[in-house]
Parts: sequence; C-alpha cells; structure tokens
Amino acid sequence: MKKIILGLVAATAVVAPLTFAGTAQAYTPPTHPDTSTVAHPDMRVQLDSGNPYYHEFDLDYATPVAGVIPFTGFGKQFDNDGETIIGDINLTTHTLSYTADYLTNGAKNGKTWTVSNAPLDGTSGLADWHGESLTVNGSVLNMSLLGDILIPEVTPATGTGSEGTGSTGGSEGTGSTGTGSDVPPATAPAAGNHGQCVSGASHAGIKGKALSVIAGDSTKFGAFGSATCKV
Repeated sequence: MKKIILGLVAATAVVAPLTFAGTAQAYTPPTHPDTSTVAHPDMRVQLDSGNPYYHEFDLDYATPVAGVIPFTGFGKQFDNDGETIIGDINLTTHTLSYTADYLTNGAKNGKTWTVSNAPLDGTSGLADWHGESLTVNGSVLNMSLLGDILIPEVTPATGTGSEGTGSTGGSEGTGSTGTGSDVPPATAPAAGNHGQCVSGASHAGIKGKALSVIAGDSTKFGAFGSATCKV
C-alpha cells in the first residue's frame, strides 16, 4: 500500500479515502535485459519507441488539493545510479507533470529532465499517458514518451457547516452547508515504501555509498530514521 501524506483536516469533515481502481490500460514496457529497475513501480516511462531509455519510479502520493495530486519518489534507469522525482497528477486537466534529477553516488549530478502537461488516458488506477517532448537541462527535445502511472482514486468529500441567526432589524440570517473536496481521512498514514526511505535519506544529507546501499536494499521502507529505514 502506498503512503498517503496527510494534511490538516477539519474536525467536522466527513471524508472518503484514496483508493486505487482499475482503468483501461494498454502500455507494455520494452523488452530489455535490464528493464526491471524498481521493485514496485508506480510509474513507468519509455523515451521514444524502440530505444532502451526506460525509467521506473516508486511514488509517494500527498494529500490532493483542488483536484491535483502531488507526489515525490525515487526511480532508476538501467544505466544510472538512481533518480529523485517530484510532480503532480491534475485530475481536472487530465495531465501529468514532473521533474526528475539523476543521481551519481547518491548525489544529484546536475542532469535534470522535465515533462509538462502530458495527457493521461485515465483518471484512476493504472492509466496510460503519453507526451511529445521533454526538457533536459533547459533544452527542449522533441521526443515521444509512452508510459503508465498508478493514479489514486479521489472521492469528493462532504462536510457540515452551521446555520446562524441574525437579530439586526429582526431579520434571520442563514449559514450554509460546507463541502470538502479531495481530502483523505484523518487516519494514521500507511507504513510507506522504499521510495520514501530513499528520498528521506537523500533529504537528510545521506550521500555516496551510504545512500546507494539504502537505494539498493528494497527491504528498507518508510520514513528515514525509523526502524525500517536506517543507514
């Protein structure tokens, strides 16, 4: 189960959880001896059909805001030491945007690639997506992208307001019933995953061989510094 990073939720809100529902999905990753790079990928992307530039990412989803689901995570291509990723899924425009940074010996090496507003073919579950260009270190490359991403299903939430009364001039005022939206329940988050552990270690300043050891050990998961994610 993916970790959902919870935000503040009003005490009166009645909310529904994020879940993963299946949608039509047809993307097939390329056949390559080193294709499997992440133990439990949530997003896969292939740069240009027929070439070996294929990436997988393990994602952590944050609390949705106004139909946008932010995420962070850790990924890898067969020829690099790893990648960090930050992005979002826009359920209103049905698009995916993200920026990934390459790592060398556990530290960012200056190579960054960005995809902006790539169309999604679904709104929940494992959905295909595609793009026609990407930006590498500020330079736009016209190259097709194919992939899929696991999208949490967001159920709009409802809340309760209070009705007020006015006394000025003897007239009665009315309040209104409030509604919440895209808010997961205020329950304890799940234990997290390997991507959270690697990302947390990187943010904590762990570099080089120590970070590579964490990235290569899929049994480490959750928040860095916890019993399941230590150097």
